[in-house]
Amino acid sequence: MTTGKSIVVNASGPLSITFGSTSLTAKAEGRTLFSFFPGQLGPNSAPGLILTTGLAIYVLDLGTGAVTFTHNGGTTEDLCQALS
Repeated sequence: MTTGKSIVVNASGPLSITFGSTSLTAKAEGRTLFSFFPGQLGPNSAPGLILTTGLAIYVLDLGTGAVTFTHNGGTTEDLCQALS
């Protein structure tokens, strides 16, 4: 769907990324933008684009592409909804 809307966000982090033998882990502690492909957060999950504040942990399984995402404290803004 094309709405013609746009949004400008400050997603300045900080964000640290650690590569393991089977996974990638991103730890965010400030304003951070995360994107998700369809199905990445579980079967039939929608794609997403979210802006978080506070502690957020994104773990990508390099073998399956599955993502585990946790967010504790802070705020979450669904930018897909904001742009719809």
